[in-house]
Amino acid sequence: MFLQPLYVFQLLFLTLASSSSVPPFFTAKAGCDAKCGNISIPYPFGIIKPNGDECSIDGVGYGYRITCNISFQPPKPFIDKRNTLATLCYNKFGNITLDLGLASIDVSPTPFTLSYTKNMFFGIGCKTHASLDGPDLHNYSSVCSSSCQSRESVISGACFGNGCCQ
Repeated sequence: MFLQPLYVFQLLFLTLASSSSVPPFFTAKAGCDAKCGNISIPYPFGIIKPNGDECSIDGVGYGYRITCNISFQPPKPFIDKRNTLATLCYNKFGNITLDLGLASIDVSPTPFTLSYTKNMFFGIGCKTHASLDGPDLHNYSSVCSSSCQSRESVISGACFGNGCCQ
């Protein structure tokens, strides 16, 4: 029997303020798209250009890069984490043979924060555990878990607990 990799996908779906509620000083970087579908993407976030050019804040990692998924109507923005935050591969005996671990987004080196009212946190995938923790001085946390029999059993566009939590 061949090794069968199991990919656990966690996507953080970012819902940002609409353009009518974004103050005029929150604009995209010069030469970069300011919207993905009907959602405004204000700096320090930035939509990755087709040629790979950066439009987000420099020097703080991938956490502010936005991928605009045009397969949705209207297109939807996702935080670009190379689409995989954690990858586990199992052998035929059920033992983990590859564990790439977890990735994170760190807002602490910036003056920016997550909004309690304008951002939504999702964990998407089978056997997924997602957490969001605040810095030491501002203690808060959010945790969600999702499960499903297979990726095919997940309903696209819905988040009702089968392969998705929020």
